[in-house]
Formats: sequence, structure tokens, C-alpha cells
Amino acid sequence: MTKAMVFLSTRQLTQVDFSAPLFNDYNLIVIASAQELSQLPQSITEHFVQQFSIAIKANDGVIIEYEQKEIRGIVDSLTGSYADIDIICFDEGNIELADALRKNAAGRGNLERFRDKVTMKTCLSETAITTPRFLEVLDDKQGFRGIAEVLGSPFVVKPKRSAGSNNIYIVHNERDFVEVTDQVGTLFSEYEAEEYIDGDLYHCDIAVWQGESIFAECTEYLCPTIDFQTGSPLGGRVMDVDSSLRERLIAFAEKSLAVMQADDGVYHMEIFVRRNQSQELVFLEVGARPPGMLVTTMYENATGINLLNLDILIQTRMVPPGFRFSRQQYAFYLVYPKGAGRVVALKTPALYDANTLTMKFSNPSIIGEVHDGCRSNLDFSAYVTCSGREKSIIDQAFTQMSQFKPVTYAAG
Repeated sequence: MTKAMVFLSTRQLTQVDFSAPLFNDYNLIVIASAQELSQLPQSITEHFVQQFSIAIKANDGVIIEYEQKEIRGIVDSLTGSYADIDIICFDEGNIELADALRKNAAGRGNLERFRDKVTMKTCLSETAITTPRFLEVLDDKQGFRGIAEVLGSPFVVKPKRSAGSNNIYIVHNERDFVEVTDQVGTLFSEYEAEEYIDGDLYHCDIAVWQGESIFAECTEYLCPTIDFQTGSPLGGRVMDVDSSLRERLIAFAEKSLAVMQADDGVYHMEIFVRRNQSQELVFLEVGARPPGMLVTTMYENATGINLLNLDILIQTRMVPPGFRFSRQQYAFYLVYPKGAGRVVALKTPALYDANTLTMKFSNPSIIGEVHDGCRSNLDFSAYVTCSGREKSIIDQAFTQMSQFKPVTYAAG
């Protein structure tokens, strides 16, 4: 009998290499909401023999969670037609459901430590892994002063189970705190307060197979991800292989995953490096999934490894013996936030010598449309990926594209 590979959610599917031999013995099936399925390009949908539209249980603007019972019914209906069914999910909101389906278990819980930000920090703070100080429970009785006495000022208020810098607030004073409580309203109990870390942000992406790390790369963010909402591009460049800080970050990430008893899979971890003499590493958060945005494309440009495909190889237990990766190029990516106002002009970056670097730029914005600003990482106007073998040229392009403005808005 043929095997089935079921993709839970359409997220990241446009960056999967469906021409890879690993798909040859599978019928591909996708389960997602009607809206998500309608947005898939034909070049992707043509690979799937079946598409199932299901209901959304929860949607906070970034994280979507599906109705568990409905999906279980679909998967159960497929069992009679296929010798084996492998579940693939790159979507933060449904990794627990995917894990439960793989294990044929009910409910969630096994991956709670990779979804709930309080749970993951609690798990690590009991060891030698440094995390931000935090308050697990927020309620109406707590005021700015009470929280600041514990965490210092400013501090961060953010959802316990979201992603993509969604609904994150930096609170500097009493007025900020009142504004946050007004905006969050009755959902305040679903938020945590966390120490504000004065440092530079990095992410480390690790693939674990048979308990060992087989892929590890680090990216230096252009700026903290929350700055995307105030006009800064979101993105970064792959760290140099001879960087001692890169080695420290990878070792820190691997130790953290070991403490959290990470199963085989791909993990995306964000780590602060404090701006002090010791450059202390501080765990921020981790997801049991590959990185989002254009990070996987950047890594593929840099190493030749598609991290989404590698995750599929891990989940289907088909990682080739002796798998190795190596750095081939320098690379970066940038995503530009939407501003506020009517779009009056679109800009294209200056051309570079194709012999020295490869740049792919896309600006899907439309002249005349109105942008309402940026509330999360999904509110982007344009994006670019770039790679090449000459570090100085890539560094120059990164600096120039970090300052590039792809959209012009009407004055006033």
C-alpha cells in the first residue's frame, strides 16, 4: 500500500522542495483552513492528491489552532487507505496536535514545554541555564510599581502561547502599563511579565536526529524582533563559522534542548547576548519547529540544506546515514514592515553584479492600497534574500538593504 504524508497547516509550504526524492513513495495530503488553502499557489497545490478544509478553533492574529476532533476524524478516515501515515507540521499553533497524532495520543501536554513560555523558562531556570526573571501570573490587582520591583523597569508583557512578536509590549512607566491592561482586557491572565534584557538578539536553529545534533546554525538579528512593529526591517545574516560567539550560542542551545529532553526534530531558539563584559547568554524562548519567515531559504543559500526538508526526513525516519552539512556561502534575509497610509510608490533596490552575489527581491504591495501599520511579523510589505561567496560584498549589501525603504506612503 502507498504511504501518506499529511501536512498540518500550509505554513512554510512555499519553501519546501517538493522535487526531492523523499516524496516519491508518498501521496501528499494537506489539512488547513479554507482561507489558508485558497492562498496556496498552484505550483504548491499540484503536489497534493487531497486537500481537507477544517475549522479554526483559535486565532490571535498570528497563531492559528485547529479543531482537534475534526482533524482526528480525517486522519482516522485515511488509515484504511494507507500502509503508513506520517504527520508533518511547521506551524507553531499546531505542533502539539501533530505530536499527539504521531503518538496516537489524546490532548496536548508532551510539547507544552515548547509552546508555553512560562513552562519553558521554568524548566530551564531550575538548572544552570540563564533565563529572564518573570512573573507567571498577571491580574488586575498588580500595578506597574509592584511588577517593576520584581523585574526592574522597563519590563516586557507578552502572551504565554503566541509567536512572531505578536502582542508584545515594553512597559516603561505607569501610563504604558494602563495602556497595556486596556488593550489586553480580560485576556490578561494569558500573559506573563518578563525582565527586559539589554542585549543583542540571536537565533540558533538545531536539527536533532537519534538524540544528536546534525545541523546547527546561528543568525544575528538586525535588531530585536519587536522593533519590526516600529519600522525596522526584520531579518539577519548567518554568523561566520569562525565566530567564537557562534560556537557559544550553539553549545548553549544544545545544552538547553538536552535539559528540555527534546525529541528528534528541528528547533528554533532565540537567545540574548547581554551587553556586558562577559557577554552572558540568556535563553528567551524556543519552538519545536523550523524557523519561520525566510530563515530556511537563507540557510539553504548558505549551506545547501533545506531545513524544512530535513525536518521531514527526521519525522519520516529517512535521514541518510552519515548526514553532514557545511557552509558554502554568506547569506542574509530581510523583511520590511508595513507602514501606515496610502501606497504611492514602490521602489526596487539597486542592481548588484550577479557574479558576486545573488539577490531575490519581492514587493507584493500595490500602489493605491492602504496599509494599517505593523502589529506582528505577518504585516510585511516586501522582502529580500541575498547570498554570495565574498563576505565584504554581502556585508555591504546587508547594510544597504537594512536602510532601504521599499514603499513610499502619501504625505500626512
